[in-house]
Amino acid sequence: MKNLEMGQIKEIVDCMYPVEFRKDSMIIREGDVGSLVYVMEGEREGRKDKENKEGRKEGRKERKKERKKDRKKESKKKKSRKN
Repeated sequence: MKNLEMGQIKEIVDCMYPVEFRKDSMIIREGDVGSLVYVMEGEREGRKDKENKEGRKEGRKERKKERKKDRKKESKKKKSRKN
């Protein structure tokens, strides 16, 4: 975008709109052809799965455990806010 004129940047910004995703949503997959541009704010985390000998993705079980822990933490926070 550094090669665009200010008017061109304004046209792009005027077409933008907010989109919210749930935590742990897959927004972009490496290697996929894309037609959208994302401008992100807030906390985000990128992960890349590794393939084991059988070609299966590793890391899914670990992420599932992390999500479960996160849900428990959020539940505790909500309960403490109510009290």
